[in-house]
Amino acid sequence: MNNNRKQNSDLNNPCSNIKCETCKIRKIALFRGVPHGSLSWTEKYRETVKLEKKHHLYHIGDNSKRFYTLYSGIIKLYDTAPNGKSQVLRFCGPGDFIGFQKEHEHGEGIKHGAIALTDCILCSFPRSSFSSLLKEDDTIANELLAKSERELHALRNHITFMGTCSSIKTIAFTLAELDYRLKQIRLLSNHKYSSNNQTLPLTHEDIAQAVGRSSVHVAKQVSKMCDEGLLKQERGGIIVLDSISLRLFADGAD
Repeated sequence: MNNNRKQNSDLNNPCSNIKCETCKIRKIALFRGVPHGSLSWTEKYRETVKLEKKHHLYHIGDNSKRFYTLYSGIIKLYDTAPNGKSQVLRFCGPGDFIGFQKEHEHGEGIKHGAIALTDCILCSFPRSSFSSLLKEDDTIANELLAKSERELHALRNHITFMGTCSSIKTIAFTLAELDYRLKQIRLLSNHKYSSNNQTLPLTHEDIAQAVGRSSVHVAKQVSKMCDEGLLKQERGGIIVLDSISLRLFADGAD
């Protein structure tokens, strides 16, 4: 395991109480279609991991031997551009499947990094056994394909906004999309991460890496949206005050 990852195996910690059959996020995770009676594989091979804020789950180029389902928290997936700057690929929330890369099966290092933006809990599974599981249970394979298609669709939308809209609208879209996903998680799983005063745990630098702008520029645009009553900045991140108006603002004409 990566030395930066902080795992707690104490039986008294909350991780030890996570069971596949009663998992709060299973209905939005990769194994949601697997019947209760067939969850013995996941319970047998699953390893629960605690990852502290600002620590890496894995770095670019690592030969990770595990896949992960994010149980709680937010993780940033990123790549590094030729100029050395980081580019956010996706902000992952509970239920997201992390670390899958087909080329990695052939010995290539993983092509993106993953770092925690909050304290996180993940369920990890051995890569060596996962391929055989996909062959045995097409339910999981189909769900993996569906998740990949949804993520590709979201990435396509984000690229479209970056290429055709002003920076402030791209920032608004980025925040609105993450806010919407986290609220859907709350509705579907009653997961304790999301609350009525949901804070997006993003810094200006995180947003800048997602939209291809400087953190100074992002700070100015976020301040404008705060003045409009769409957002509120606090020490832990950004609160979306009016989700509908923020999305309408992002979708509106420049």
